Amino acid sequence: MILDRVCRMAALVIAIVAVIDPAWMAARPAPARAVVLRGAGATPADVARVRDALAPDVTIDTDEVPATAARVLVGRRAPGRPPDGLTFVVVPDAPADAPEIRRLRLGDRVPLDAVSRLTVDAALPPGATSAPAAVRFTLFSDDVPVDAQEVTVAAGARTATAALTFVPSREGLARIRVAARIGGGPEAYAEAATEVVRTTRRILSYEARPSWSATFVRRVLEEDPRFEVVVRSVTSRGVTTEAGVPPATLDRADDLSGFDVVLVSAPDAVGDRAAEALEAYLRAREGAVVVLPDAGGAPWLSRLTGVSAWTDERRPALERIESPVGSWTASEFLWPAGWPAGAEAMTSCLSPMGAARRCAVWRTPVGGGRVVVNSAIDGWRTRTAEGSAFAAFWRSVIGDEAAATPRPVEVGLSDRLVEPGTFVAASVHLTGQTATPQAEWQSTEGAVTPVRLWPDGAGRYRAEFRAPDVPGRYRLSVVVPGSPAPQPDVAEFLVVDSGSVHRPVAGDHALLSAFATSRGGDAIPIADVGTLAARITTAVSAAPVATPTHPMRSPWWIVPFAGLLSVEWWSRRHRGAR
Repeated sequence: MILDRVCRMAALVIAIVAVIDPAWMAARPAPARAVVLRGAGATPADVARVRDALAPDVTIDTDEVPATAARVLVGRRAPGRPPDGLTFVVVPDAPADAPEIRRLRLGDRVPLDAVSRLTVDAALPPGATSAPAAVRFTLFSDDVPVDAQEVTVAAGARTATAALTFVPSREGLARIRVAARIGGGPEAYAEAATEVVRTTRRILSYEARPSWSATFVRRVLEEDPRFEVVVRSVTSRGVTTEAGVPPATLDRADDLSGFDVVLVSAPDAVGDRAAEALEAYLRAREGAVVVLPDAGGAPWLSRLTGVSAWTDERRPALERIESPVGSWTASEFLWPAGWPAGAEAMTSCLSPMGAARRCAVWRTPVGGGRVVVNSAIDGWRTRTAEGSAFAAFWRSVIGDEAAATPRPVEVGLSDRLVEPGTFVAASVHLTGQTATPQAEWQSTEGAVTPVRLWPDGAGRYRAEFRAPDVPGRYRLSVVVPGSPAPQPDVAEFLVVDSGSVHRPVAGDHALLSAFATSRGGDAIPIADVGTLAARITTAVSAAPVATPTHPMRSPWWIVPFAGLLSVEWWSRRHRGAR
């Protein structure tokens, strides 16, 4: 009977306590907070697997907040802008039947209506190449297939490389995608972006007197849409012929800074003051001066080339001049008495006379610029002969020299295909400029955000800015106040949704491990993701926090309650009581 009462009273006390729901404060470690980031080479299923492994012991933030203690990057490639603070890397398994595109080599800018080359490096899984196999690469430009190449690899090969080409047909940003597959297996993708620009090079043809050589070289350039030819030709005393807006003389370097190449004919008729201006142009603007003499040298030309004397020669027969683009002939030459130090032959050389070389066209450096001298004075005479490469040679040479001349303002970006909120590094290179550049990025709707430029050496600046949160096309604009090129240099970039871009995969576990270790974490294969929560908890020393404890909210209080009632019922039945 006593047992009945004791069990009944104890069960009643438990029921009353459950209704009251008492609580007390206890200090215990707070669970670690982490954000899970998806990187290159990871699928949504990989990210979900990591989240499920962390969920019981780690608080997972959807976005990084100040309380976030750790970052978990799921992928096979280190990000361009590494996250700050404690970072762990979970490396997904490599596909067993598909290649991994490791690198895309493509210019930051490519010319419009010209052939551009892209090189693809891919890693092959060991099992997929147990026998000779064919790896097919396909190049897409704005989702349109433009080129394909099939590469046959030997058994056991681990890499494959392909060279793909495309011809951009419109200006602006082009999104490039490459697909690779082994035989009929699944495809792997990688993407990049490049800016397609219209490259019109400005050429100044300064003819101090009428010259056949300058006339026909100039006509070759005027027929090529890549060149904008500005001409000043002194046809007689006080009479000039002009095309475009040429400078009146060659005496001011500032008047020349807007041109990529300066053609100078009849150097003996050009004043000595031109030497200082041309030298300043070569050293500051890093352009090219092409000299087309018709008889004799000039003191200022000797100053630029280092040639102390010149020798005229007329040969009785035409001499064939060979070049990389073909050949032509000439019989009248203006040879340097001595071969300049650092000079480079651009054509084949005729039999040497004495210690001097006899090269029809040659080039010598001056500072960051180049001086090209045409020693074949009458090469223009046979320009129309069958098989003559006169026009092709000069078009090629001046095109290459113009391309080698840097723009007054050049802007480069670390990546033109970025995700919202990531950081983009920019570089600015000024040639022949002394003023401080100004930069800003602009959206297609016209919103403008200034960008701070920091000096990074002579004529160089660097910047880092955060990409916009809204996907779309943007451009970084840089202008130099007072520049001879008043139009700003613009670099476009594309902001795309997170996870919607396929980037080349590094696939180097040692590199990923070093990256994670440098941030206090580690790199683990996805097969060991079950240990990640313990690793994060060990690495994060969270301060204890006071948290309320409600013991009666645990379902375990039902056990003693039911046990007491059972004992009370058994005791009554044993005594024959109801």
